[in-house]
Amino acid sequence: MGNPISAHDRPSFHLLFAQNIKKSGQNQPAQTGNQANTPIDEARLAQLLAPIALYPDPLLMQMFVASTYPLEIVEAARYMRDHKDLKDEALDKALEKKKWDMSVKSLCHFPTVLEAMNKNLDATKELGDFFLQDQKAVLDMVQRLRAKAKEKGHLNSTEEQKVVGEGKTIIIEPAKPDVIYVPSYSCSYVYGPWWYPSHPPYVWYPPPSRLPLCCRGGRRSGPLPWLVPRQLGPRARGCQRQSQY
Repeated sequence: MGNPISAHDRPSFHLLFAQNIKKSGQNQPAQTGNQANTPIDEARLAQLLAPIALYPDPLLMQMFVASTYPLEIVEAARYMRDHKDLKDEALDKALEKKKWDMSVKSLCHFPTVLEAMNKNLDATKELGDFFLQDQKAVLDMVQRLRAKAKEKGHLNSTEEQKVVGEGKTIIIEPAKPDVIYVPSYSCSYVYGPWWYPSHPPYVWYPPPSRLPLCCRGGRRSGPLPWLVPRQLGPRARGCQRQSQY
């Protein structure tokens, strides 16, 4: 990746998503008339987004687009299980032969995330349906969840990520442009009392042991744990060891 985006040059959260969709989701299936007219179930949407809304924007964007390709998610997860030794440039080269969407290929560098989406395929497909039906509603819910975490004091800049406010929009970006840390956190701790009691946060991963916000990684640097993937090459990929946030 190039140099980090300055605050002056940083595109808005919604623009980042729009740009990514244009590049990565050009072949997405079109909405049907029924999909476009069906009201969004906000409680269910919040339930699905709660465990991932605090992910860095570049990763979250790829997850949203990839969720609209559930069959490719299955194929990619199977491929990564059979090729665990492929990493970085070698993995990029191998993926050139695949006809998957670029968002799915990107998630191959985050095998834990990819496998979670594969194991929870019904939820992945539902998330993709929400995204196809009403992208703005999805992005707005991400912002509501981030605002709640921020209000509780559990979403701040760290060694692993930058949390930047642009008006009412909260952007989460990697602290280093070539490394993306994947957080795992306790929703009940990070957000406080859940406001949709009939729809508690979905469990994409086994919850961390009573810890606030972690990343797959190994060293500790604050009150919350982190999960870190691995050092990346020219493009930002995933880290998977444990440290604290």
